[in-house]
Amino acid sequence: MRKRLPKKETRLTALALVLIAATCLDAEQAKSISVYVAEPVSSKMILPDTFPIPGKISDQLSVTATPGEYEPASLVLRPSRDIKGLRIEPSDLKTSNAVIPAKNVDVKIVKCWYQATSAWTGIHTRPKERRNVLVPELMLNDDTLVKVDRKEKKNYVKLSLPNGPEYIWINDPNEPGGDKMKILAVEEYPIRDSHSLMPLNIPADTNKQIWITVRVPDDAQSGTYTGSIRILSDTRTLASVTLNLRVLPFKLAEPKTHYDLAQPFASSIYYRAKLHRDYPKGTISSEYKSEQQLRAELANMFVHGITNPTCYQGFNPELLGRHLQIRNEIGMAGMPLYYLGVSANSNPATIKNLKDFVKAYSINEVYFYGVDEAKGERLKAQRKAWQATKEAGGKVFVAGGISRNFEAMGDIQDLHICAGAPKKAEAEKWHSVGHKVFSYANPQGGPEDPQLWRRNFGLALWMQDYDGACTYCYQHSFGNIWNDSDHYHYRDHILAYPTTDGVIDTIALEGYREAIDDIRYATTLMLEIQKARNSARPEKIKLADSAEKWLADLKSTTADLNETRSKIIDYILKLIDA
Repeated sequence: MRKRLPKKETRLTALALVLIAATCLDAEQAKSISVYVAEPVSSKMILPDTFPIPGKISDQLSVTATPGEYEPASLVLRPSRDIKGLRIEPSDLKTSNAVIPAKNVDVKIVKCWYQATSAWTGIHTRPKERRNVLVPELMLNDDTLVKVDRKEKKNYVKLSLPNGPEYIWINDPNEPGGDKMKILAVEEYPIRDSHSLMPLNIPADTNKQIWITVRVPDDAQSGTYTGSIRILSDTRTLASVTLNLRVLPFKLAEPKTHYDLAQPFASSIYYRAKLHRDYPKGTISSEYKSEQQLRAELANMFVHGITNPTCYQGFNPELLGRHLQIRNEIGMAGMPLYYLGVSANSNPATIKNLKDFVKAYSINEVYFYGVDEAKGERLKAQRKAWQATKEAGGKVFVAGGISRNFEAMGDIQDLHICAGAPKKAEAEKWHSVGHKVFSYANPQGGPEDPQLWRRNFGLALWMQDYDGACTYCYQHSFGNIWNDSDHYHYRDHILAYPTTDGVIDTIALEGYREAIDDIRYATTLMLEIQKARNSARPEKIKLADSAEKWLADLKSTTADLNETRSKIIDYILKLIDA
């Protein structure tokens, strides 16, 4: 005869069974998803069906950064069954006596979608071989903002219409009017990402890349902080990754040039956006923005290291004044103005009036733009007008090829935006007459590969003695800015996508931020070398000599940039401690 348990013991046994069942279920759930740690800024695409995944299965994620720095990391989630409503929750990061709040750990979903023929590395649509290429690019809060039909190779975007959301096809190669820039009213094209991370669905045996950006507070104490990133479905934890943040005991210097630490390295970009009375709510295009859109895009550039974009706003005192005020509020005050709202070939009185007007916005130096990419007699024909601009107190800048501008106008062109791979010999020419050279078209905006941007607009420029970066363009819509396939020749030149109330980042822009941070790390090391030289301590001077020789021998076009940064950090720490 079976012995009956007392009621209390029965309840305890039942509870134990429930706990055991729940534990087994959680274990079963945990087995249903694999978590890979992957290099975020990489030329290796992570697509839904990429396998093997370029990373390793791990429950440890490590980030090293300085106070005030933004630093990326990446996870790839691959479930063995369909998962719906998956949530990703970072925790606070803690040491024994300090806390970095969870809000400083930003999580985005990397969206793969179809782009035009030369996607990932090129800027052309190539009509004769027109095809769609699946690439990772967008960094979203709402994974459902863009839907992708893999069979038909079509992208659909969600419009937030008054009667509810509606999806429309957005990569039609034959979209009417695609051969011309489209100015789409926000009411017509209300694209809006969520302001916070939304749950997502992941089909079985597919990859979903998660981009994590840690923003270290300016006043963070040095040390190792530990937290977690939990991956949940319903209330169950499918996986938990430990996030280890090493905060370094120094701050990054502002970027300076390699050849002269007294000269700032300018981080710029062509930015076409303008305020316009006819479009107070802005547009979904590269051209006309509301104040909210303009502020969001300027702030987006600023936190990605682009601290002084060009300005296309025409010389309307009210609108230009408001544009410049917003720039100053973002943090762009006190720098030269690279201005395309008035030509370098304008009446000298206009040049003087503009220059006087912008002084109220803490701008003392204005560069006026010549005829873009002119050559031969068309370039030389501007000499008289440029001279008048300079006599009126302005400076002159314009884009062109290597050597072309210097031979014709190098004596009066203050700044050359030089196309193609940087050449130290080109920099030496412009510096020989006290002028500057920036880099563009290496590449133009559009290619999605973040490593391409990190490599070409960071140490590669710095080691070739260029004075800045200014590629074209943060946004230029060839046709519909959300349709990469509708123009007969060019892909849209995009580093961030406009929405009705903000902007959507891309992984390419993340690569650009790392490029500028590479220069800031190198600058910080050079300043420490300079301080060591002034210390009169032989062992410190010897260490400084070793660091300087290593920097001089650095081959920035081929070096592993992560290893390079680690070596720079090692030298900085040794010089600080010596």
